[in-house]
Amino acid sequence: MYFSYALLLPLFGCNPSPWKDVYEREIRWRDRAAKGNLVSLSESAPLRHAPRLIIHVDRIEFDNRAWWLSLPDSFFLRDLKRASWSEETEEKKSVLFEKHVLSLDRGVLPASAVLNNEITDLATVLKTYKTTIENNAYRYEDQLVVKAFAEIMIPSEHPSGGESIEENPSEETKSHPPKTYTEEEIIQLGQNSFGFQNHINVFADKDVPMPTFIQALSTVKKNGFYSVTYAGVHDGTVVGIKTHPFDPNNPNPYINAWPVGGILCQLHLQPNRTALRCHRREREKYPPLALGSNGDEGNWKDLLLRFRSLQDDCYQEAHMNPNYHEIERRSFNDPQTDHSVALQILPSPQMNFGDFMEIYQFGYLSYPQWKVQYFPAYGAPSEELDRFTIDLTDLTRVEERAICNALFQTEFKDANFRTAFPKFEKWYKPFRPEPFKLKDGSIFGAPFSENNLDAALERFHTEKIPETP
Repeated sequence: MYFSYALLLPLFGCNPSPWKDVYEREIRWRDRAAKGNLVSLSESAPLRHAPRLIIHVDRIEFDNRAWWLSLPDSFFLRDLKRASWSEETEEKKSVLFEKHVLSLDRGVLPASAVLNNEITDLATVLKTYKTTIENNAYRYEDQLVVKAFAEIMIPSEHPSGGESIEENPSEETKSHPPKTYTEEEIIQLGQNSFGFQNHINVFADKDVPMPTFIQALSTVKKNGFYSVTYAGVHDGTVVGIKTHPFDPNNPNPYINAWPVGGILCQLHLQPNRTALRCHRREREKYPPLALGSNGDEGNWKDLLLRFRSLQDDCYQEAHMNPNYHEIERRSFNDPQTDHSVALQILPSPQMNFGDFMEIYQFGYLSYPQWKVQYFPAYGAPSEELDRFTIDLTDLTRVEERAICNALFQTEFKDANFRTAFPKFEKWYKPFRPEPFKLKDGSIFGAPFSENNLDAALERFHTEKIPETP
């Protein structure tokens, strides 16, 4: 149960609980969802009690039943100071959202549904929800103040929280420093503040087209829901998809990340064509890697397996021990380099959500060597896929070592990228970052060494880019 429903029964005697209908709707919804058309997950994680966006092939819905039912028990008990229990019940139900947003035609959005890169009806619902929660928070903050003292909550049989709850914490309790919980502990305890939270669970049928899913995701993020969990089914139960661990100090852990010192590889997926475009933060950009001269041999799985094999061979032949962080860190001040590959997926418009999740879960199998970015990339692949690709199926020893030097920072003396791939001479350009000031006052941005940022920027924009030897 999401709240201690059994606790309420004795309070109402023969009269049914006013919350019974909402609870039963939630149970029926979960049963249908588990038997429906959601993505099947090989790895799973618990779902937080959060608002929920559901994208079916024929409609989009939004509700917050799981969030609403997981509020502390005190929210659902009658306030004896109030004259009318029915009026109080209706008032509390005003913060319950169960909305049909709009209809879809085989997963496709109506042409008039999108404005300024938002699904307008969905944006309206999300804005209304956020405003309603924020405007009502003050009414119940006294009842729910225990959530600010989570350290006194003791897990019980039900996920909604603890039995030892003080509505009027003592001075000793107030002075006790609050405990920080992990994501799993938050879910287990059912911790839930009444105010607006940035988290949302996104359910999508596996046949939903990726353009519709990406548009919905963009709308969600633009309206303040920065923390997103995709959902699916594992062993007949509705669950969240497994992600790799994040830095607990990161307030928005689900935003796309790029390991410090690692490389970003974008998997471009087009009908009958696949390519992998990789580059480093502090170095040049390189032509896409593919199987076949035009990326038309094999499939995305073959390409990823070949690239992972190349990555392993590079480090092994160079006698290097790569450092793959177990937890993804977001700070550039981290002294330890993470050699992990950040894999970003660029799905084609012809793909559906099930296709995307298959690639995501396959990439996750290579964790921590790879860290798959949670959000799919937006935009069409570059036209460079039509002009320049490196065929991984037919590399010479020098060419392979040149790629190792470029992407994995090995130091093979006999391999230079520009000489190994002379036909890319006109395309290949050295990269240098625009100067900026560091916290210690120094100026970052090779080849500049000035302590004056204005002078460094002037040189950056006027000097000719030096040739790479």
